Amino acid sequence: RLPRLIGRPLATEMILTGRMIDADEARDAGLVLRVVPADNLIPATQELAEEISSKAPLTVRTAKTALKMAFEEPLSKGNEHERELMVDLFATEDQAEGTRAFIEKRPPVFKGR
Repeated sequence: RLPRLIGRPLATEMILTGRMIDADEARDAGLVLRVVPADNLIPATQELAEEISSKAPLTVRTAKTALKMAFEEPLSKGNEHERELMVDLFATEDQAEGTRAFIEKRPPVFKGR
């Protein structure tokens, strides 16, 4: 799986030599999204968690499902599943709340329904 994530050349070198890569190289290879100083790890993690938790819970859950399917299914089947997931989301109370909040120019209050 490593070659699919970071490409054959780097994966081959790492696997055949046992070479470890540092955080910056892991970011450049696409293994991690961002690198923060060690003393900023907890605040950066908390900030990301707060950003995600401010979103509609059903939307976050659905997005995670769609991301997982993107790696497990052929494109055409994944597109069909994503469409079904979107249809389901549009029938939720949170979707209606998000729309109302947008129109009323206020932060949404999501309930996970």
